[in-house]
Amino acid sequence: MADVHRTLESIIETVLDARAMPLSASCVLNRLELLEALEDLRAQLPREIARARRVLAERDVILGAACYERDRAVAGADIVKQAESEAERIAAAAREASRAARSEIDIYVDRKLAAFEVVLSRTLTSVERGRAWLASPTAGTAARPDVPVDGADGEAAVPVPLADVPPPPATPDVVSVSEPTETIG
Repeated sequence: MADVHRTLESIIETVLDARAMPLSASCVLNRLELLEALEDLRAQLPREIARARRVLAERDVILGAACYERDRAVAGADIVKQAESEAERIAAAAREASRAARSEIDIYVDRKLAAFEVVLSRTLTSVERGRAWLASPTAGTAARPDVPVDGADGEAAVPVPLADVPPPPATPDVVSVSEPTETIG
């Protein structure tokens, strides 16, 4: 491209330096010198035009690649946004499932503790009656409190040793208690 510019500058300089014709806008030029410069320009122009076309084609390729990369980046950003949205939805569902499971567990444990409380209350009442019976002055003659009362008249049934009294029937709400082996947090 520099050669084309240099040749054009040379032609313009030749025309500017040409001797002017009196009373006219015409001038006298060296035909051979001007034709050589124009032929040189004609030879250079196809190369320069081809080079310019290559540069434009490369520009189009670069712009096309840049547009493609931009579209991929935008699509990638959309995928990232979708993934973040999906991750938040999954996390929210997991939090809800955890809350629901925790609520169900709390209800289950509360029911088991209530049943255990009833069993403990009955046991405590039985222990208190037994201790009161043992502490009474008529402990050897009165009916024991753990023996069922016979009939409607409130008379005590014949005392039966505790070893002969069958255990109460097992209920599904009775909780078995043992020493804890780990702390539940």
